[in-house]
Amino acid sequence: MARPSAPADDFQARRMLGRLGENLLELRRLSGRSQVEVAIYADIHRTEVSMLERGGRMPGLDTVLKVAAGVDADPAALLDGLYWTLDPGRFQIPPRGHFSIDGKEVGRP
Repeated sequence: MARPSAPADDFQARRMLGRLGENLLELRRLSGRSQVEVAIYADIHRTEVSMLERGGRMPGLDTVLKVAAGVDADPAALLDGLYWTLDPGRFQIPPRGHFSIDGKEVGRP
Protein backbone atom coordinates (compact mmCIF):
# COMPACT_ATOMS: atom_id res chain seq x y z
CA MET A 1 0.00 0.00 0.00
CA ALA A 2 1.26 3.48 -0.80
CA ARG A 3 2.50 5.64 2.06
CA PRO A 4 0.45 8.71 3.00
CA SER A 5 1.55 11.96 1.45
CA ALA A 6 2.52 14.04 4.49
CA PRO A 7 2.64 17.46 2.78
CA ALA A 8 -0.83 17.05 1.26
CA ASP A 9 -2.21 15.72 4.55
CA ASP A 10 -0.59 18.59 6.47
CA PHE A 11 -2.10 21.11 4.07
CA GLN A 12 -5.55 19.61 4.45
CA ALA A 13 -5.25 19.48 8.23
CA ARG A 14 -4.19 23.14 8.38
CA ARG A 15 -7.07 24.09 6.07
CA MET A 16 -9.55 22.22 8.27
CA LEU A 17 -8.17 23.74 11.48
CA GLY A 18 -8.42 27.20 9.97
CA ARG A 19 -12.04 26.65 8.99
CA LEU A 20 -12.91 25.19 12.39
CA GLY A 21 -11.35 28.25 14.03
CA GLU A 22 -13.34 30.62 11.83
CA ASN A 23 -16.54 28.74 12.63
CA LEU A 24 -15.84 28.82 16.35
CA LEU A 25 -15.02 32.53 16.34
CA GLU A 26 -18.24 33.34 14.48
CA LEU A 27 -20.36 31.16 16.77
CA ARG A 28 -18.71 32.58 19.88
CA ARG A 29 -19.40 36.13 18.74
CA LEU A 30 -23.01 35.22 17.95
CA SER A 31 -23.36 33.76 21.44
CA GLY A 32 -22.06 37.00 22.94
CA ARG A 33 -19.57 35.12 25.09
CA SER A 34 -15.91 35.77 25.68
CA GLN A 35 -13.32 33.04 25.29
CA VAL A 36 -13.18 32.68 29.06
CA GLU A 37 -16.97 32.32 29.28
CA VAL A 38 -16.98 29.68 26.54
CA ALA A 39 -14.23 27.81 28.37
CA ILE A 40 -16.24 27.87 31.59
CA TYR A 41 -19.44 26.67 29.89
CA ALA A 42 -17.52 24.02 27.93
CA ASP A 43 -15.48 22.89 30.95
CA ILE A 44 -12.17 23.23 29.12
CA HIS A 45 -9.10 25.37 29.80
CA ARG A 46 -9.40 28.98 28.65
CA THR A 47 -6.34 28.71 26.40
CA GLU A 48 -7.98 25.83 24.53
CA VAL A 49 -10.62 28.16 23.10
CA SER A 50 -7.94 30.56 21.89
CA MET A 51 -5.88 27.75 20.37
CA LEU A 52 -8.93 26.39 18.56
CA GLU A 53 -9.91 29.79 17.19
CA ARG A 54 -6.37 30.32 15.87
CA GLY A 55 -6.24 26.86 14.29
CA GLY A 56 -3.45 25.77 16.59
CA ARG A 57 -4.96 22.58 17.94
CA MET A 58 -6.83 19.60 16.48
CA PRO A 59 -9.72 18.93 18.86
CA GLY A 60 -11.03 15.52 19.76
CA LEU A 61 -14.68 14.69 19.38
CA ASP A 62 -15.33 15.35 23.06
CA THR A 63 -13.85 18.85 22.74
CA VAL A 64 -15.93 19.61 19.64
CA LEU A 65 -19.07 18.62 21.55
CA LYS A 66 -18.10 20.62 24.64
CA VAL A 67 -17.20 23.75 22.67
CA ALA A 68 -20.43 23.55 20.69
CA ALA A 69 -22.32 23.45 23.98
CA GLY A 70 -20.21 26.36 25.22
CA VAL A 71 -21.44 28.56 22.37
CA ASP A 72 -25.00 27.14 22.38
CA ALA A 73 -24.60 25.69 18.88
CA ASP A 74 -25.11 22.40 17.14
CA PRO A 75 -21.76 20.58 16.77
CA ALA A 76 -22.41 20.43 13.02
CA ALA A 77 -22.13 24.23 12.94
CA LEU A 78 -18.52 23.97 14.13
CA LEU A 79 -17.78 21.48 11.35
CA ASP A 80 -19.53 23.45 8.61
CA GLY A 81 -17.41 23.54 5.48
CA LEU A 82 -14.86 20.97 6.67
CA TYR A 83 -13.99 18.17 4.27
CA TRP A 84 -11.12 15.84 3.44
CA THR A 85 -10.18 15.10 -0.15
CA LEU A 86 -9.05 11.55 -0.86
CA ASP A 87 -6.16 11.10 -3.28
CA PRO A 88 -6.86 7.99 -5.41
CA GLY A 89 -3.15 7.81 -6.31
CA ARG A 90 -2.39 6.89 -2.71
CA PHE A 91 -4.26 3.59 -2.92
CA GLN A 92 -3.08 0.40 -4.59
CA ILE A 93 -5.97 -1.84 -5.52
CA PRO A 94 -5.01 -5.53 -5.89
CA PRO A 95 -5.63 -7.23 -9.24
CA ARG A 96 -9.11 -8.64 -9.70
CA GLY A 97 -9.45 -12.11 -8.25
CA HIS A 98 -6.60 -11.77 -5.73
CA PHE A 99 -6.28 -10.64 -2.15
CA SER A 100 -3.97 -11.37 0.75
CA ILE A 101 -4.49 -12.92 4.15
CA ASP A 102 -1.70 -12.53 6.69
CA GLY A 103 0.58 -11.37 3.89
CA LYS A 104 -0.07 -14.42 1.68
CA GLU A 105 -1.53 -13.88 -1.79
CA VAL A 106 -4.80 -15.78 -2.16
CA GLY A 107 -6.79 -16.25 -5.40
CA ARG A 108 -10.51 -15.61 -5.37
CA PRO A 109 -12.75 -18.23 -6.96
